[in-house]
Parts: sequence; structure tokens; C-alpha cells
Amino acid sequence: MDGLLRKAPYPEWALTSRLGLDRDRIAALVRAAPGTLAYHLGIARRPDPEFEAAHLAAGAALSPTTAARMEEVIAWVTAQAG
Repeated sequence: MDGLLRKAPYPEWALTSRLGLDRDRIAALVRAAPGTLAYHLGIARRPDPEFEAAHLAAGAALSPTTAARMEEVIAWVTAQAG
């Protein structure tokens, strides 16, 4: 994680969840506690009634290759920020 305090929800976490990655996978990639990620995603869901449906639909359509590429991009961005 970048060590900075920012306002929740972190938009990149919400976007990654909407694109189909599950909470535990995102938490591992950004080196954050799953509970912290759950808190941020809970806040992201409140104003967006379609958030959960988008997450489930994207997750169902997510191929292993696409998921691996997303993880690679997230790891690269995290390394650049740190």
C-alpha cells in the first residue's frame, strides 16, 4: 500500500472489484487487510446500486488470462507508487 491516508473508497479498488476481481485477490495484490478492502468496497456500493451486479457479471466473464493480466497491471502500478 502507498502509506498515504486517502478518503474512502479508494477508486482503484472499487474499479478493480467492478471489473470482477474478488476482495481477497485485490487485498493480496495491494497488500491490504481484507477487512480494510471490505470497508472501502462497502462504501463504494452505497451510492451505486449496480455495483454488486457489475462485479458478479464481470467475474463470471473474466477469463484466467484476463485476470492474470489485471493482476500484472495492478502489481506494476503498486510498484510504481511505492
